[in-house]
Amino acid sequence: MLAEENFVVIKELKGKEPLDPIIVEDSEASVSEEENEDYLSLSEILQSQKVTQNLCDYLDIRDSSIIINLFTNNFSYILEEKLFYVFIKIWNCSEIKIKNDAKTTAPEINLIDEEEPTFLKNDLCEFLNSLTVVNFFDRLNSLTECSYEKLLNIYMKGYEMFQPFFIKLDSTKKLTSIAEFFDNQRESVIENTLLILNLNEFLNSMVVYEYENNNKRIEKLSFIREMLVNDSLNHLHNIADLKNRKPYILSLLHLNEKLLLMDYYRSLNDFQSEVLKDSGEENLFEKDENEHYFVREDEFDKFLTKILNFFNEKVKQADSLFGTDYLMVVINYMEEIIGDDLLSYFNLIFSNIKYFQFFGYFYTQLFEKVISKIEGEGTNCYGKTVLLKNTYGFIKLYFGNLIQDYLNLQVTTANQQIREKLLKFEQDNVENLNKENELFYNQKIDEIKKKKEDELNNSNTKKNKSNFLRSFQHMLKIGTTNEEKDFDEELEIEFNLKKLENDIGNIKNLIDLPLCMDVIQIANKRISNITSFLQTYSKLGVEITSEEMSNHEKHCENVYSILLKDIDLLHLSKAFEKSLKLLNEYDIDVEIEDGSIINPLMNFSELVNVSDIILQLLQIFYKNEIENFSKKVNSNISKKKSFDFLNQLTILKKNFEIKVDDFVANGLNAGITKLMQQIEYIYELNQSPKDYCPDEINEEKKATSCCLKTIHILKIHCQMISQSLANKATLEIYNQEITERLFQLLVKNLKKNIVNVEGGENLIIDLRHYKQFIEKELKMKKLGILFTSLINVGELFTIDYAQEVDIDNDLKNEKLRERKKFNRNKAIGKDIAKKLCDSGMYHGVFTQDEAYDMITRRIDWYNIKPFVDKSVYGLDCCII
Repeated sequence: MLAEENFVVIKELKGKEPLDPIIVEDSEASVSEEENEDYLSLSEILQSQKVTQNLCDYLDIRDSSIIINLFTNNFSYILEEKLFYVFIKIWNCSEIKIKNDAKTTAPEINLIDEEEPTFLKNDLCEFLNSLTVVNFFDRLNSLTECSYEKLLNIYMKGYEMFQPFFIKLDSTKKLTSIAEFFDNQRESVIENTLLILNLNEFLNSMVVYEYENNNKRIEKLSFIREMLVNDSLNHLHNIADLKNRKPYILSLLHLNEKLLLMDYYRSLNDFQSEVLKDSGEENLFEKDENEHYFVREDEFDKFLTKILNFFNEKVKQADSLFGTDYLMVVINYMEEIIGDDLLSYFNLIFSNIKYFQFFGYFYTQLFEKVISKIEGEGTNCYGKTVLLKNTYGFIKLYFGNLIQDYLNLQVTTANQQIREKLLKFEQDNVENLNKENELFYNQKIDEIKKKKEDELNNSNTKKNKSNFLRSFQHMLKIGTTNEEKDFDEELEIEFNLKKLENDIGNIKNLIDLPLCMDVIQIANKRISNITSFLQTYSKLGVEITSEEMSNHEKHCENVYSILLKDIDLLHLSKAFEKSLKLLNEYDIDVEIEDGSIINPLMNFSELVNVSDIILQLLQIFYKNEIENFSKKVNSNISKKKSFDFLNQLTILKKNFEIKVDDFVANGLNAGITKLMQQIEYIYELNQSPKDYCPDEINEEKKATSCCLKTIHILKIHCQMISQSLANKATLEIYNQEITERLFQLLVKNLKKNIVNVEGGENLIIDLRHYKQFIEKELKMKKLGILFTSLINVGELFTIDYAQEVDIDNDLKNEKLRERKKFNRNKAIGKDIAKKLCDSGMYHGVFTQDEAYDMITRRIDWYNIKPFVDKSVYGLDCCII
């Protein structure tokens, strides 16, 4: 307890509310002076740092400053900590830089002297005088540097200004209107709003020290704030002039009532009734006589213009009402319109699948003709950019599901349309072919019926039969004993021939270049629909995310994948398989195709030519639409997709190309086989034993007819194939295979003929013709060595040592004749053996045994064989 003599009444500071006086009454008048000496004075107690700290923890800045200045100047840092906490932490005046004075202790305040303290002068005095309950925190935030001494004075000034309102908040009297709480001199709703905000902020600094009492104040102030909000809303709805509404709007903005403002602003505008009411699907779409729907572009443009005018009017209205805060209001309003009204409208329209195909058109037009053209009187470059960026983002966000459904629709529609096109083409071909066969069959039946009627009147029916039928009767040994059977067989033969002819001719129609271009165009259109979103974004400067880029690119790849699979399975593969089947099963008619192109091979050549063009079109399409997807979109995504060997689309594309190459290779192989058969038939029909074993010398040095016809047929076939094959490597392989097979055929043919010396000259002439054709026409100079070696073999047939032989009939002359013949054969045999043993003559193409086997076709082989065998193999056994 404190002694009576040391208790004092602490007087008020000038201009400030007094600390509640601490009054100690005389409890016992009989207390002696000796007893009083046992008590500590208040000054002595507060010399303890811990006591002072605990005491100040329960006091606010105003009361703490009085205690510290009266009793404990050395503990001024306690007050500085409170000031720092309130100004920097609670009031968030983070821009104020605290300046430490040289004097570390708190300023001494003369509590008795009524003169104004010396530090309340000049700029500080001016600053304090400029403070009001309305601008208190605005002025406070304008400070950049301040000392604790000045902060204390600012706080004390604020406490003094807000004290009257603290008293009103502490009053138990019930408020009936907000006018009772505010000064009569403060009629502006903006000032009243700022007063409430500042008062609430100042009360926040006192909550720590007067928790219970201050919470009651804040609770009552919150009630007054609600009254002010309701009053502002009432004025907004009752005032007709927009300009007069602005103060109340600003009041609500200050009070952070953005949702209320949004509700109010939306109540002023009804997008549903003003824009969407008369814009139903019957106005935007119509269908033609074929039940195909299309957009009424003029009506749709009017609809978009109505939306644009509405948005521009509302932006202008928000600018007039909300001033610098209009952006926030318009952006929120746009989100509600897009997320509620516009999305609901689009969902309703495009819930019908027959209209959903036009969603991409609607979406991109909405971007280009409406959103990108929104303007406002108060918009500047930055404000418009922010508005557009947010609006674009809202549309992309809320329409995301519709966009995804539309992208999926493009893929499924592409698959459906491409398959329908290809299947219809195949079906039409089959129907047309069946009609042709049926028509031919009926015509033949009519002809046979007519023949039968004629035969009843004419007994000599055999003479009236067609040459065609007789040739087949002879070929197939058709009997004529049964007339009914003859007619049936005749009909079957002609029908089968006609069917085969139609099948061969139908190959040209089995693969159709215009059809493939149509389905590629279908895929191109679907990919264009998919990329239209990204292209619109890029055109308008809308940000494209990597997820959007990957999603759209994946759908484009799916469309291309469908295109490849359908063209492969439904068109190219079927054409090649049928063509190869006909080519393998085709029997060459020597009389018809002697010296002409084999029809199935010619059709296959056309098939290869068309397929190569299709592959090139698909490659160009792939490069432009898939591989260069990012360039086509012109997006801000710098990352490029890697089309390596692991990419599924790359694998599919490569397998497709390999499959076509295999078809071409198999077809060319079958074609070469048929071509070689045709050449064999040419040799069988046209080669004479006298070609290589003539009775006289070929003085004109002409090639045989077989050689000329063979070269002719080779030339026209190879020219046809070279025009079909764009791949030079494949063409080179084809020419190489032709060369090798021709060489083998010539070797085989040589082994079937008897060759004399004059015939050897003819053989060499033919071989040189073949060699010239191979090197000049087929460009196979590296294989010319084959024919050079064969020519060297042919020279073995030309070796001869002819001598005059006496024709006397006496025995002496006969023996001389035989001796000369023996010497002649011996000389020929040794010469042939010498050349047979010369391996350099055949360049490794033939072995000695192979050359030996061919030379056995010499007409005089049995005369020279002993000498050849003796020289070549060392056999010393001769029969003369």
